[in-house]
Amino acid sequence: MGINEKVLNEVKIYPNPVTSKFTIETVTKPNQGKDYIEIDNLMGQEKFTTRLTGKYSFVDLSQQSSGVYLIKIHFKDSISIKK
Repeated sequence: MGINEKVLNEVKIYPNPVTSKFTIETVTKPNQGKDYIEIDNLMGQEKFTTRLTGKYSFVDLSQQSSGVYLIKIHFKDSISIKK
């Protein structure tokens, strides 16, 4: 599994910046048993993880502290990271 820039073209995350909830939109349907996102703080601590369940997945971060987070997208056997 490697970091893949192509994944950035297949996955959209909005709105940015996020206030409490955001949407993950994929160009192709994710592999429901395999594809997921992980949200880490800048210290590398995992704060949230969820499976991608369809072309649109919705994430609620209202219980997390405000700040900068990294979103690791595990999609199509690749990993992409967004801030």
